[in-house]
Amino acid sequence: KPKASVEILYKSEDKEAWQFARSLNGLLGSEGAGWKVSKMKPIPANGTWDGAVPDDAPADIRYGGAWATGLIVRANEVREKETAIGALIDALRASAEIGFETVQDRSLPDGHIIIIVGEK
Repeated sequence: KPKASVEILYKSEDKEAWQFARSLNGLLGSEGAGWKVSKMKPIPANGTWDGAVPDDAPADIRYGGAWATGLIVRANEVREKETAIGALIDALRASAEIGFETVQDRSLPDGHIIIIVGEK
C-alpha cells in the first residue's frame, strides 16, 4: 500500500478541530496506516498559504480552510489513483460523515500531504 509523509494543522483553541486532528494522526500514523506523520500543530497565527487571502482573515481561512467543510487536504497531485493521496481521498469519500476539499499545491514534494483541520 502506498504511504506518504503528512503534516496535520488544526485550528488553535478549537477542541473539535484538535480532537479530529488527533484522530487523523492516530489513523494515519505508526499505529494506523504506518505513514510518517509529523507532530500535529496549530495553524500558524501569522502569514498565509499563498498570499491570496488578507492577513487579517482568521488563521484557518488564510491556510485554506475557507470552505464550509473545515477539512482541507493539500498535495502536489490530488487526483492520482494508486498513490497515498488517492488512498486518503478514497477513505475520506467512503466516510459519509466527513466533508473535505482537496487543493493542489505544486510547491509540495511528491508523497507529502498537508491536512488542515479548521472550524466545521
